[in-house]
Amino acid sequence: DWIFGDFMCKLQRFIFHVNLYGSILFLTCISVHRYTGVVHPLKSLGRLKKKNAVYISALVWFVVAVGISPIFFFSGTEERDIRTMARYDTTANDYLRSYFIYSMCTTVFLFCIPFILILGCYGLIVKALIYKDLDNSPLRRKSIYLVIIVLAVFAVSYLPFHVMKNLNLRARLDFQTPEMCAFNNRVYATYQVTRGLASLNSCVDPILYFLAGDTFRRKLSRATRKASRRSELNVQSKSEDMTLSILSECKQNGDTNL
Repeated sequence: DWIFGDFMCKLQRFIFHVNLYGSILFLTCISVHRYTGVVHPLKSLGRLKKKNAVYISALVWFVVAVGISPIFFFSGTEERDIRTMARYDTTANDYLRSYFIYSMCTTVFLFCIPFILILGCYGLIVKALIYKDLDNSPLRRKSIYLVIIVLAVFAVSYLPFHVMKNLNLRARLDFQTPEMCAFNNRVYATYQVTRGLASLNSCVDPILYFLAGDTFRRKLSRATRKASRRSELNVQSKSEDMTLSILSECKQNGDTNL
């Protein structure tokens, strides 16, 4: 049941998609920035200033907000079996085909094209790292592994979501037969899982970049050594206290054989 009203249903859908596609476009900007820094380091010097970064960020948010604004028209609540239901990632049957076309457009322009740009940028970065004469071979390998992991996380997070989202809409449009009922239910259940994967990417990426740094590993190793040393000191202190306690009891009992 949805108890928060029609507007909150629309707003929830809008915020979810703004966060989703904002993340994708900002990851695309990061990829382009890394490409220029690695492949064209001299040309990129002094190009990206704070003012330009602010302009690019504002442009990204504007594009995403405009592109996702039709969600306010398509989404809403409906009465079903005397219950108020929110229409998550779908719309009324009267607008379903129009919403499917809109969903395909957002998939192409806000996911497929950025994904191709990210693949191209990181592919050229890997090529530059492989063929450039770099002295630090371990650092080069680490950078290549990080690129592969970032691409894999991006693909696993967003690709299944867009495939299953549009397949779910297509099933509602053209697969409404008794024979397809079980298939449609599996598609819908899988789609709900991919929604969680898409949302999880916003949490995974910062952790991934943080864990990839040497600073974290050094701090973790130092903290582990300190904890181990502290544990040894506590055990030693408890052992000394126990010995003193035994000696004190023996003296009180008049035992002089110790």
